[in-house]
Amino acid sequence: MGDHVTVAGDIFPVTLELNIVGIYSSPSEDEENLYFSYDYLRELVKAAEQSTRDEVGVFLTEVNRPGDVDAVAAAIDQQFEGSPAPTKSESEAAWQLSFVSFLGNLKLFLVSISGALIFTILLVSGNTISMAVRERVREVGILKTIGFTQQMILAMLMSESVVLATAGGFAGIILGVALLATLRSSVAAFGTLRVGVTFDVAVSVLAVAAVIGAVSSFIPARSASRLSIIESLADIG
Repeated sequence: MGDHVTVAGDIFPVTLELNIVGIYSSPSEDEENLYFSYDYLRELVKAAEQSTRDEVGVFLTEVNRPGDVDAVAAAIDQQFEGSPAPTKSESEAAWQLSFVSFLGNLKLFLVSISGALIFTILLVSGNTISMAVRERVREVGILKTIGFTQQMILAMLMSESVVLATAGGFAGIILGVALLATLRSSVAAFGTLRVGVTFDVAVSVLAVAAVIGAVSSFIPARSASRLSIIESLADIG
């Protein structure tokens, strides 16, 4: 409270000199906005003799119920349909997503990159686990000697792989949260879109990581578990 804030304009070539007189909180975590008097901005733009001093780009309209959004949007657009400045009314979520459309088909791009990464990680994980299992063939023989069954050894090797892959997925979630926090603090558009890692996304990441660990370890673990005790103990690694 009481701090001085200077905002250098871009679209509006003016500089705002503001003092913090209040701090708000929001249950929706939408606490990244700075509100100030529109009249103050208008007077500065007017003093700069800008032709757009009386133009407004966006109006926020509140409806009583979510189901009224389409009807209200259609009524507003119909009212200004024949005016020199027709409107395009849409929900707040659609308006925010329109910024992403400037980047092209971002969803397809991200899905393609993610699919390629998952396939690559699957190959790398399979190769790594195969090498690790081959180095533990004698250990498998010892386990069989003391009474471990083929199914128990298979489950043990796959479980280790799943745990390691899930730990890697958890580390990826932490890095993702840190990266998105950096983007939100440095790029205004991302802050507006409130990009973040939700609970559903985190669960999906952990599930994919566990599946990668299980699939990549099944074949080498199955091959190792099916070796006889003599073959396992005779292996030199």
